[in-house]
Amino acid sequence: MPRVRINRTEYARKDFQAWIRQTMKDKKVRMSDLANIYKVSQPAISYKLKNMAFTYDELVKLFEVLGCEPERLVYFMTGNAL
Repeated sequence: MPRVRINRTEYARKDFQAWIRQTMKDKKVRMSDLANIYKVSQPAISYKLKNMAFTYDELVKLFEVLGCEPERLVYFMTGNAL
């Protein structure tokens, strides 16, 4: 089914979750590594990823750790592709 503009934020959210998981796999970053960076438990990181419950500061750290390109960052933050 083609993507419609009405649901762009939902698509961006799902794309963001998929990008995080794939980038973690590619860079061999485990949930426990992120938990140590954020100083929380691994289940807390899993919950945050599932529900996209990151604060702005946590997102900045996550982008730094996973190495997000500026174009992708704009897409994830706004839901609009460049």
